[in-house]
Amino acid sequence: MTSESQIRGGLVAGSEEVLTPRAVDFVADLARRFAPRIDAALARRRERRLRLAEGERLDFLAETAAVRAADWRVAPLPADL
Repeated sequence: MTSESQIRGGLVAGSEEVLTPRAVDFVADLARRFAPRIDAALARRRERRLRLAEGERLDFLAETAAVRAADWRVAPLPADL
């Protein structure tokens, strides 16, 4: 683990096999690299939840209407079910 990477919270037995210093550094790098996108997505989620709380209704995307209107079927159930 680098000096800037740390795990907060309790560890479970065997976690040292998964949370190797290299693995922790990898996840920390991902967190740093994608933090702006994650923050933006969380901000959009907060805005959406506020609009829903104010009465906006959930609906399908208009651009997927053709998919919903198309004639399609799911595969049949496997014989072993």
